[in-house]
Amino acid sequence: MSRIACLRIPQFQIAVHQKHEPDLKNTAFVILDNNAEGNGRSKIFMCSDKASQKNIIAGMRLSEAKAVCSILGFRKYESQLYQEAQKKLIQEFVLWSPKVSADQLGTFLLDASGLSHLGGENTFCRNLLKAAGKAGFVNAHVGVADSAFAAEVASRLKNKRWHVVPKGQDKNVLAPLSIWHLPISFDMKEALSDLGIKTMAQLLAIPVPELIERFGLEALFAINLSQGIDKRKPHLPPQEKHFECSVELGAPMEALNETLFILKSMIDRLLIQLRKEDIAVEELTIAFYNDNDKFDERPVKLLRPSGNNKFLLEVLKLSLEAKPLMREYTGITLAVSRFTNALWEQQEFDEIAEDKSKNDISPALLLMLQRFNTRLGENAVVKPLANDQYIPEHAGVWVPVLNEQHPVLPLSNNYLKVYNNSKGNAANLVLKQHKEPIPVLVKLNGLLPGAIAYQGQWYRINQITVPDRLSGLWWEKAIYKSYYMAEAEPQQYKEAGVSLMLLTEHINQGKSSWYMEGYYD
Repeated sequence: MSRIACLRIPQFQIAVHQKHEPDLKNTAFVILDNNAEGNGRSKIFMCSDKASQKNIIAGMRLSEAKAVCSILGFRKYESQLYQEAQKKLIQEFVLWSPKVSADQLGTFLLDASGLSHLGGENTFCRNLLKAAGKAGFVNAHVGVADSAFAAEVASRLKNKRWHVVPKGQDKNVLAPLSIWHLPISFDMKEALSDLGIKTMAQLLAIPVPELIERFGLEALFAINLSQGIDKRKPHLPPQEKHFECSVELGAPMEALNETLFILKSMIDRLLIQLRKEDIAVEELTIAFYNDNDKFDERPVKLLRPSGNNKFLLEVLKLSLEAKPLMREYTGITLAVSRFTNALWEQQEFDEIAEDKSKNDISPALLLMLQRFNTRLGENAVVKPLANDQYIPEHAGVWVPVLNEQHPVLPLSNNYLKVYNNSKGNAANLVLKQHKEPIPVLVKLNGLLPGAIAYQGQWYRINQITVPDRLSGLWWEKAIYKSYYMAEAEPQQYKEAGVSLMLLTEHINQGKSSWYMEGYYD
């Protein structure tokens, strides 16, 4: 009879962030859902223990949570970070079991058969927990049973770091436990509870045909698990692909041209391996050594996966030009730190394809974007997008041009039509906001501005919306403002008109200060 161990790390995503940022261990913070960008509308995916103690729960909007806890921190959901942490743990656990697989994030299934000559199952559990703790995950739990489901349930028993279910006793151990342990739909659990079925033993007491007639094949799945029948088994972990090339030089070197000549040979060698595997490069890591001292290591992230040797060499050249080496070197290591399946073939570097679709970027344009990002930093090339927000000066955002997921809400043109009684003078435009609102002198025409003085000249206002008034405590500070969208043109010179956002900040009754927030583009 096979034996299976389940090692479970509660709140795995939280634990991964705390491992990478130790300061988070003593703070209240949350992880936002996949599409979140940290604005008030973002929903919470998972909470740390400190956050839960402040009555913050998953599913809350971030703005609601900050109203409960003003010092609440947050992190975005980072799938790549969690997957990499899980892969490293599998490599650690392979030392204790030949078969290890990840069932889900933070849950690992291991082959626990044949341990009688290795100290027994209790020693095995103790060693697994030590390995997890050494890797930075001290709050792990282990369960051992004949089936994967029973082992997972055993790992959830309270007040125990590990629990071993005796051989052949899976069904008996599961019988008195709640049906809420079963991985079935919430509707089925709720229906069973309404029928008075609370435990797995009570579930097994109902005739199988009646359960299947009521709940379908999901009922058969639940019955099998309650009996300790589970097809899931640990398996051999997939062999990690590793692409790396190293060169040891006979003498110190520092010239850029000589360095590029060496890198070209290393890239060509790596691409031979990559093309056999049909793989494209997502990120390179290059390290320089002086004897055995590694004095420079830099990741070079590509904007798009590539398998073109000229493009990769040019990217490395850009990195070395943007951040020159500070000393001579005697060795280089070039590794493909991230890669993906090659879905398309990179064109020749000097080709500029014609009639390309909007989603396809020519190599020349891609290299230009890579040059901007390498010299100015990631996400240096941006474009404006309109974004609905509660406060108008936040109604425009700048997103990277290659970012396919735009975390913004579409602009509602109907809003402008209602308040402007026209086509909307700022429809489909984005506010170019000043770093700080600029004070302006205003000539009132009744209650509304008729002209403003800005940068040494007067602008006549041709159209202006009715005010959009905001007041009250908006999460962080009190506001009492009125916003106007206006079209204005110079009074003295024949220049093109501009679309502005004006705001008046009401200090107290009868006194107001006027500012220009920015202009629309």
